[in-house]
Amino acid sequence: MVKIKLAGQEVKLPDNAIIARPPAAPGPITFPEAIKEALDNPLDTEPLEKWDLRDKKIAVLVDDWGRPTPCGEFLPDVLRRLNQAGAEDRNITVITASGMHDPMGEEDMRRKVGDEVYKRVRCISHDAGNPEMQAFVKITDLGTPVWVNRYVAEADFKMALGRIFPHVTYGYEGGYKMIVPGVASFETIIRDHSLNFSPLSDYGNLQNNPSRNEADAIGCMVGLDLLVNFVMNWDGQPVKAFAGTPEKVFPVGVDFGQRHVWGFVTGGRMADVVIICNEDVGDLSLSNNPIYYLGLALSITDPEGVVISAMDYIPRKKSLVCGYDLEMISLSELIRLHEKRNWNLDDRQIQHVLKAIRGTFYERRVFELRSQKLYIVSDTFPFSRLEKWRARQFETIQQALDEALDGRDDATVMVFPDIKHTLPLLRYDFA
Repeated sequence: MVKIKLAGQEVKLPDNAIIARPPAAPGPITFPEAIKEALDNPLDTEPLEKWDLRDKKIAVLVDDWGRPTPCGEFLPDVLRRLNQAGAEDRNITVITASGMHDPMGEEDMRRKVGDEVYKRVRCISHDAGNPEMQAFVKITDLGTPVWVNRYVAEADFKMALGRIFPHVTYGYEGGYKMIVPGVASFETIIRDHSLNFSPLSDYGNLQNNPSRNEADAIGCMVGLDLLVNFVMNWDGQPVKAFAGTPEKVFPVGVDFGQRHVWGFVTGGRMADVVIICNEDVGDLSLSNNPIYYLGLALSITDPEGVVISAMDYIPRKKSLVCGYDLEMISLSELIRLHEKRNWNLDDRQIQHVLKAIRGTFYERRVFELRSQKLYIVSDTFPFSRLEKWRARQFETIQQALDEALDGRDDATVMVFPDIKHTLPLLRYDFA
């Protein structure tokens, strides 16, 4: 037996237990350092300043207030390189890929892109609900009608700058996600977000992920000439950046992040028992909600296996939407609400309603659609919830583990001492 301290408790593990921790990430660098290295050494394109952009309309996509990327620190260098390529400031538009987020006001926009950039070029915050801001592109093979920001649609040269980081439904941020949902219309985004209900639309999953696949298909239609993606560590700092076409940059960036920053890979092996804890190191993680980490654990747990969670429950605010208690209605009715098309609300209100519905679904799918057993080592979970979730409560991790093993010597046990900073993966996506 192996003794280890987990969540302040001493636990005896089987000799063959696997202690799962993420790789030791490279030291952080600054955003200006990261973008200089990336733009000086693009993976599969000419350096930005060597493009011929004379008399061309330029669209520069950046993320908005919902992401920590300090665009004002590196956009002046981007503009300098665009000017060297022949682009004139009057032909450059910086657009925040705000997706379904509320558009940014002038003050927030100045803070995001920096005063120098805001004064030099046109800077706009994308508004998915404003038809006058959008242009129709075409319809995807799956039937999604595509409208995108007209400055993007009409641009002769499109580039995007944003981060790669695990994402709750698209697998990862980055790549063509800057197009969808980034600069797409309300209608296009809603259609793509309906795919979020798939169990394949989840953290760290790119294998047949319908949300990601449709976003990539739309991104290819619209096009991006140059992409810069920052690989971010758990403290929200860049450790590496890559530049080039999205087809090259996104897989290279994800692979780097999986191998060097976030991932623990099981080699395709599913565990019989998975134990998750939180060392509470650092502030940035996938989510403040421990329920998301149960979902990560389930993704590598045998369908007949057991997940043991020593994480405390954080009650969320009452999910009341238009008179519906989203946590109490049936899962069937929850999904039906998302598919309603007769909301007596404006687009902005509808987007907040649908976001609340999807957020509730992401939590409830962990409990209501799983086959694995769930053992909770915490006294913060309401008993009514445990009963509803078909979960059992234990006083100690050892008690829960002994019950899960039930005398078996051949069980595979994986322990995640710091699940908030570890992304469990069955295999690398781009081996």
